[in-house]
Amino acid sequence: MPKQTIEVTIMGQTYTLTGDADEAYIRELARMVDVRMKELFERNPTINPLKAAIMTAVNMADQILKYEKQADAANEYLSEKVKALNNLLEV
Repeated sequence: MPKQTIEVTIMGQTYTLTGDADEAYIRELARMVDVRMKELFERNPTINPLKAAIMTAVNMADQILKYEKQADAANEYLSEKVKALNNLLEV
């Protein structure tokens, strides 16, 4: 898919994003960031916008890392089960 330029709105500001992903996917990413930042501002209305963006990024990175660890654990578990099944079939 060729790169495309898409305008999105996050916290009332328009940003131009360029990427090779589907437009709907890029818009969903922007929506997720917008929602998370708005939630942060609801809890702390006086927060500096830059600090809010950084905190949102760190929170989202934390969630990604947790999901990656869960996926790694699930893959390891499944690999062990496949090995056990293969051992049973070899007997």
